[in-house]
Amino acid sequence: VFSPCFTHPLPCCPSVANQVTVQSEELTFLHDTINMLVEEVGVDDDGGGVGSKNVEHLLDQLDAKMRDEQAREYILDEFTHHRRKSLECLNQVKGLRAPSPVTVHGTNKFASERASRRSIQLNELPLHVVQTAETTMEGIDEWGFNVWSTKGLTSRPLKLVGLSIAVQYDLSKQLGIPDETLLACLSDIDDGYHNNLYHNSYHAADVMQSAHFMMSKINKPVELPWLMQAALLLAAAAHDIGHLGVNNHFLEASNHSLAIRYNNHSILENFHAATFFDLLKTESRNIFKNLSKDDFSWIRSVIIKLILATDMSVHGSKLSSFNAKVGDDHLNLTNEDDQVEMCCMMLHASDVSNCARPWDVYLKWVEPITEEFYRQGDSEAKAGLPVTPMMDRNNPIPTEKFQSGFINAIVLPLFKGLGEVPQLDLREPLLNISKNDAKWKQTILEKAS
Repeated sequence: VFSPCFTHPLPCCPSVANQVTVQSEELTFLHDTINMLVEEVGVDDDGGGVGSKNVEHLLDQLDAKMRDEQAREYILDEFTHHRRKSLECLNQVKGLRAPSPVTVHGTNKFASERASRRSIQLNELPLHVVQTAETTMEGIDEWGFNVWSTKGLTSRPLKLVGLSIAVQYDLSKQLGIPDETLLACLSDIDDGYHNNLYHNSYHAADVMQSAHFMMSKINKPVELPWLMQAALLLAAAAHDIGHLGVNNHFLEASNHSLAIRYNNHSILENFHAATFFDLLKTESRNIFKNLSKDDFSWIRSVIIKLILATDMSVHGSKLSSFNAKVGDDHLNLTNEDDQVEMCCMMLHASDVSNCARPWDVYLKWVEPITEEFYRQGDSEAKAGLPVTPMMDRNNPIPTEKFQSGFINAIVLPLFKGLGEVPQLDLREPLLNISKNDAKWKQTILEKAS
């Protein structure tokens, strides 16, 4: 069934078209392409269609004419927007009521509702998720999720992963905003990440998915309030926005302007939090604009606390305090302050969680972080600064020793501490950490023999 929504040519969207650096005849080509996609894919009686993979295939066939990434984004945005509208029209004609979106409040009911979520009709999803929903939703709730699998699907992994997660929390509705506002905000957060080897939007998407997984492992009767859930997810998305590919030590030692601005105190973390809230000053990106004054003040303060908790310099003190509270059975997850403290630890754990993933996923992160460290070492040498030992490519620490050392000094104690919380089930990440460390140690033994 071909939707009546497409009986007229698609109009030009000035706000988007102005961003696409093409001439008028190329804009005509873009609109012809969109209409061709609509006609090719169509919408069937069940609200389905050929699917996002076929859309990508059609676009690949047009790549010879369409090298501009902005043009590709424009076509995909326009196509998914109008396809969504066609599905809405089809349901109206058939007199159907769309099912209510799934709302999750941080309990462990993910497993029982996974099948339900995957059957959500495409018009239930926020705009851009449509094109790759079948692919990304498949493993988005699993600890083995590989964010690099999105690389061939989109140039904005955080936008894609973020929306795939946000729809499960009904985040747009909870915040009282249109899907378009959340989409624009996530797009800008994604664009705010530099093209670093490690601290990029793939890392942000990975950390957001990890935080999402951890919330799904909080067992009943504990439930995080929806505003706390939103704070954790958004802090995860923005926790490294604008990262410069160097650490706080380098910024302080080089007397960088950010070190001066933030008085050498959690330099990058303060910068990331400020950058995120500065982004929200644009009305069309302000996802908090409909919150009450008190709710905005609260979520702002919590997001700042969460991002500041990712500073490695406070790892030891915060973990000691948390372990003491858990060990004395003083962690009360019905108490707001304790909820915030646990969320701080979960975000910190998510930020360093690569080596808690399955081995094949973990290995994809090792080379990028190693080379990014070496590049900082190169910059230190060039600036006449002492080269940080683990960042000296001319005197490298063997990968197996570096990774095993990081696991045992930082990651394992952190996950063990969180794993002691009775209401939080982190057995899968902890098992992976043990297996991965054993492999590194085996390599160390083999090289020593």
